[in-house]
Amino acid sequence: MRRLTCVVLLALLTPAASAQSKAIEQEIEQICDGPVLAFISSKDAEPRVKNNSGKDFDQADPLQDSAFVQSTQRLVPIFEATYPSERLLIVLSASQKINAWAIGSWKPHNHLVCVPLAFAEFMGNEDELAFMIGHEIGHTRDPNPLCGSYRSYVQLAREQQVACESRADEIGYWFLRQAGYSPFAAAGGFGRLEMYSGDTQTGLTGLFHQMSINHPITPKRIENLRRMLIEEQRAAR
Repeated sequence: MRRLTCVVLLALLTPAASAQSKAIEQEIEQICDGPVLAFISSKDAEPRVKNNSGKDFDQADPLQDSAFVQSTQRLVPIFEATYPSERLLIVLSASQKINAWAIGSWKPHNHLVCVPLAFAEFMGNEDELAFMIGHEIGHTRDPNPLCGSYRSYVQLAREQQVACESRADEIGYWFLRQAGYSPFAAAGGFGRLEMYSGDTQTGLTGLFHQMSINHPITPKRIENLRRMLIEEQRAAR
C-alpha cells in the first residue's frame, strides 16, 4: 500500500528537509498504528480529504463517499474558523483498532487525530463518526494540556482523566452541532461502543464501576449530552 509522500508532508507541516519529512511520515504511521489511507488538513487553501498519495479523491477511490470523507469535510472548516492559528491533521489509517485517539500540540500548533479504518467502518454512520472525531478534537483543545495527548494522559489521576473525557464530550457535541449533525448521533455512537465493549454497568453498580475506570460510564455521558441538548433548546427559544 502506498504511503504519504514527502512532498505531501512538506505541504502539511512546517518547512523541513527531505530527511525530516520522511521521519514525520514514519512518526504519523507509528502514532496512527498503520499506513495512511486518507487525510485532511485545516491549513489547506480549501480543506479537502485527500487519498494516501496526496491527491483529491475521484470516482475510482472507494473511500470517496465514506463517512470519514463526508464528516471530516464538514468538521475541519469549523476547526479552522474557530482556531485560525492552529493546524489540525486528521488521518485515516489502516489500523484495525476499534478506537480513535489524538495528540494535541503534536508539533508546535499542529494537532493530530488518528481514525483507524476499522473504527470508521464500525461506526458506519456519518453522524456518529463525526461526533467521535469531534470528541478527539476536543481532547486537543482541552484547557488542561495533559488531556490533549495519550502520551501525557496517563500521568493524570483517574478523576482528572474522567474530567478530560467529559470536556471532550462537550467539545465534540459542539462540533457536531456546528457541523449540522443530529444531536442524537452522540448518544448513538456511545451506544454502539457500549454494545461492542460489553459494558452493562448501570445504576448503583455503574457508580461503583465508575470508581475504577478513567471514562465516565455510558449512561452518565448520555445524561450529560442530554443536558447540553436541553440547554441548546432553551437558548434557541
